[in-house]
Parts: sequence; structure tokens; C-alpha cells
Amino acid sequence: MSGESYCRASSSQSGKTSPSLARAQRVFPPGDGKPPKYSLKLEGAVKTVVVVVVGVVVVVIVVVVVVVVGVVVVVVVVVVVVVVVVVVVVIVVVVVVVVVGVVVVVVVVVGVVVVVVVVIVVVD
Repeated sequence: MSGESYCRASSSQSGKTSPSLARAQRVFPPGDGKPPKYSLKLEGAVKTVVVVVVGVVVVVIVVVVVVVVGVVVVVVVVVVVVVVVVVVVVIVVVVVVVVVGVVVVVVVVVGVVVVVVVVIVVVD
């Protein structure tokens, strides 16, 4: 007969709880519904690991988003600068061509006028 069955048998026979059964119930309370302490520690460790993993994932996502946004901003700024430079160069070229064209037209007109005046003066 095992010790547990002996304690139960003695308690059921006398109607009282034997001292050894009472001591066993203090150390291991029957059916209190709480998990053993090692399980609580394991749950705490699992919670810690989950929190750390979630934290690392969130940090990685934030870093990736910041890097992607930074790259997009740099690309947009470079494109805007290139477009502005190209527009300015085109405007400068057009202005130079127009100014040179006007100067050429003025020089030709003045030359023609000078030639006509010289011809008129020489012929007279």
C-alpha cells in the first residue's frame, strides 16, 4: 500500500485528516488551479522573447522605412535639381541665341546702311 493511499485510507476511516496528509496538502495543495512555478518562469521567458522579437521586427521595419523614404527624397531632389539645371541651361542658350541673332541683324542692317550711304556719297 502506497503512502498516499494509506493516508487516504486512514483519513477516511477516522474522519480526520492525518498529520502526514495535512503536511502534504500544505506543500502540494490539491487542485488549486495554479500552474507550477517553473511554468510561470517559462511563460515569463516566452513573453520576454516575444517582446524582444517584436521589438526587433519593429526596429527593422522602421529602419527600412526611413532608408526607403531617405532614398526616395534624395532621388526626388536630384531629379528636381537636374530638371532645374536643364531648364536654366536651355533658357540661357535661347537668350544667347536671340541676343546673337539680334546683334547679327543690327550689324547687317548697319552695314547695309553704311554701304548705301557710301555708294550715295561716292556716286554724287
